[in-house]
Amino acid sequence: MSEGNTSKANGNGPSTGRPQASSSSSSTNSNTDYTSEQVEAVAKIRRCKNYYDTLGVKKDCADAELKKQYRKLALQFHPDKNKAPGATEAFKSISQAFVVLSDPNKRARYDEYGSEEPEHHPQRYRSRSSFGSTYYEYNHGPMYGDDLTAEEIFNMFFSGGDIYMRRNHTRTNSNRGASSNQPEPSAYSVLVHMLPILILIIFSLMSSLFVSDPAYSLQKTAKYPIYRTSSLQVPYWVKDDFETEYKSSIRRVEHAVEEEYLNQLRSQCYRERSHRDAIYWRARTYGDKDLLERANNYKMPGCTKFTELHQKYSDLYYYA
Repeated sequence: MSEGNTSKANGNGPSTGRPQASSSSSSTNSNTDYTSEQVEAVAKIRRCKNYYDTLGVKKDCADAELKKQYRKLALQFHPDKNKAPGATEAFKSISQAFVVLSDPNKRARYDEYGSEEPEHHPQRYRSRSSFGSTYYEYNHGPMYGDDLTAEEIFNMFFSGGDIYMRRNHTRTNSNRGASSNQPEPSAYSVLVHMLPILILIIFSLMSSLFVSDPAYSLQKTAKYPIYRTSSLQVPYWVKDDFETEYKSSIRRVEHAVEEEYLNQLRSQCYRERSHRDAIYWRARTYGDKDLLERANNYKMPGCTKFTELHQKYSDLYYYA
């Protein structure tokens, strides 16, 4: 074979003045480290008209779908993986869209006003129609005072943290650092700020002095050492001067004693029934005969006492 033919066979023939065509449109260019698909993907993000288009979600999408789409796009357009021209700006747009749409308050404001806060451009927003109109202008820049970079958002998201909680914590720390440079408040200003609390405490103490103790107790204490029983044989304890102080209203006091005791029995009966029903449920679920027998024989003294006393109570006060 001749030398000229050998050169052509090896692909080293004379130059035609034009670069050789690539075998595939998706192959990596010899002078770049990105593909034509990445270039087109970046262009697609830059053509988006709003944050929903940027993330590829519907306007009524749920939070789970937002996170799923952000995860997918953030990995696709992260500067470490995508070197195409404009990829960094696309990555920032994706992060900005996620920050706004994943916050319910910002999302509501965005749906109403678009990508800029209304107080910054009051005249423009009065003349605009609703979201998605032909007059809508998409802004890839910061909105609503966000102070996190796209890389910070990416790191927080993939580390499993709460973006808004961390951002608020960062702002709190920065505010705390700024306030440390301010002069200490004077004792007088502190007293002025504490005055309403002091007044409230004083009134609370004064009101407690005028509140009398209850007439009885259902438990024996040092303050209530005298044992008594009501008309329905409900036990209660009173002070030494009970008969003198409540001589004309003993029946009313006993009525209150019986009502409180009935309420206690009602609560006890409810707990007993709940426990028995739980045993029944376990016995039927697991087919346990021993548990079923235990449930059938379960004692409920609170329910028994409540039924008996409630009947007597009704006969005495309702049917008298």
